[in-house]
Amino acid sequence: ACGYFAAFYARRLKRLTPALCLLLIVSATLMPMLLITVTPAEILQNYYLSAQLATFGGANFFFALQRSSYWDDTVSSRVSNPFVHCWSLGVEEQFYLIFPALLLALQPAALLRASPDALPPAPAKAPPTNKHLPELALGAIALISLAAATAASVAAETSTPWANYTFFLLPFRFWQLASGAVLYLCLDAHTDGHRPSLLSGQWPANLANCLSIALFTMGIIFNREDAGACVQLAWAVAGVMA
Repeated sequence: ACGYFAAFYARRLKRLTPALCLLLIVSATLMPMLLITVTPAEILQNYYLSAQLATFGGANFFFALQRSSYWDDTVSSRVSNPFVHCWSLGVEEQFYLIFPALLLALQPAALLRASPDALPPAPAKAPPTNKHLPELALGAIALISLAAATAASVAAETSTPWANYTFFLLPFRFWQLASGAVLYLCLDAHTDGHRPSLLSGQWPANLANCLSIALFTMGIIFNREDAGACVQLAWAVAGVMA
């Protein structure tokens, strides 16, 4: 199990760390030169604090606790703070910490077989297991997260703190990441690893792909930043379904 987890996290670090370090170093170096004349020192300190937290995947907590929302032209604004988009990386990294352990708890034998050297060969008469348990459990957790995000979106209509919690924190974003994982597990279980592409020549798959692209495009066009939180959530659900 330790070898499997080590390999998983090593791949994530190799993919994410170089780009993150480059972003933080370049932005932190240029920020005083470009912003010192127009930004108060206290705000600059907050910018640097968000950069430090981004190094460890915690920038989303910083932004969630700000008095202003993501859309305001203040400390947590996407315009003012060079590190504001590190919030999504924080959510992703926190998901990576939870997700492998969750799968291991749900279906240890199936997961560890993905690493041939992680376990000895299974005995001839292994106890029966529910092979669909990961999809069902992850789907249930995703629905709970979606329900929490819906309730929080209603509260966010009149509360800036709840707007920040809903936008920046993993419990209200878990359903989005878990939906992709559930879809992969379902496709892997029912298609033997073969997934038709847009140009596969199979018209049902092509039609579904085209409808998904159309739905995703509509979400980009109509999900405006001045829309209500619940409207944005509805389009987010549509985008995940696409």
